[in-house]
Amino acid sequence: MIITKIIVSKVMKHLVDQLQLDKVIRYVFEDNDLDKKVKTLTKKVRKLEKIAHPQREFVVCNECEQSIKEK
Repeated sequence: MIITKIIVSKVMKHLVDQLQLDKVIRYVFEDNDLDKKVKTLTKKVRKLEKIAHPQREFVVCNECEQSIKEK
């Protein structure tokens, strides 16, 4: 069991080095610039939504179609 674990780890290390998979692994599992920007923007949007005024609903008056009333 120990021998197979050693062999597998050495083969994997060799494959990663040969195929340059470390770049692919880094790209997939680590945050890149776009991920960081999206995270900061979502934090900002959530903060703005908390401090923003509640949404108001308006209805067009049936009597005169030009005036608008708030519900």
